[in-house]
Amino acid sequence: MEPLVVVIDPGHGGRLSYGATWPRFTEGKGLVGDAVAKALADFAKDAKAVEKDINLAIAHEAKVALEGSGWPVTCELTRETDEALALDARAAVAAKHGADLVVAIHCDTSPDPDVAGLWTYVRSGDPVGLSVARDIMVACPRPLRRGSVEPKVTQPRPHWTGAAHAVMAHNGAPTVLIECGFLSNDNDRAILTSAAGRALVVSAVMAGVGAYVYRRSAMAVA
Repeated sequence: MEPLVVVIDPGHGGRLSYGATWPRFTEGKGLVGDAVAKALADFAKDAKAVEKDINLAIAHEAKVALEGSGWPVTCELTRETDEALALDARAAVAAKHGADLVVAIHCDTSPDPDVAGLWTYVRSGDPVGLSVARDIMVACPRPLRRGSVEPKVTQPRPHWTGAAHAVMAHNGAPTVLIECGFLSNDNDRAILTSAAGRALVVSAVMAGVGAYVYRRSAMAVA
């Protein structure tokens, strides 16, 4: 049986796409181009949490864990560094490597600081993605676990432009989008900005991918 090809897509990246931040970035109103990039760079120097960096850290840590698991799995990242990458370019990386599964890594924020926890999204009509997403939710350690273990199922819309959900519309492989937690919540932010905390997210990803490897192996010998 061929190895399972997992492509991990760390959301955002580059000079203009920082994603969620804490505190929230509000200094960019009315600015464009290089002015926005400079304002973001200045802001990030003192920011407590920047989504694009957290996404990339989780992606690298998950890749190391998957490649060291001993499972028949190969893992690729859509971006290895802090670089801007268009949505179609992310999908092209998945296609280039023949992805059997795409895992998109994101973080969230909310006006309500009490909103917290990891959540998964899948597009409708993606049974593999749904199974993996549910396994991730079930395995999610308690500090990040929500009350429900059911993933959120979304209708694919090709016109989506938001980086978090558009990756599902621009990509044909089974896909799970993970919102790893809320940077606006003190507990989630503490977890996601530490290596030990991010290991909780990686453990849930490992559980979801591991269950898929098992099901796939079982079907191959049936």
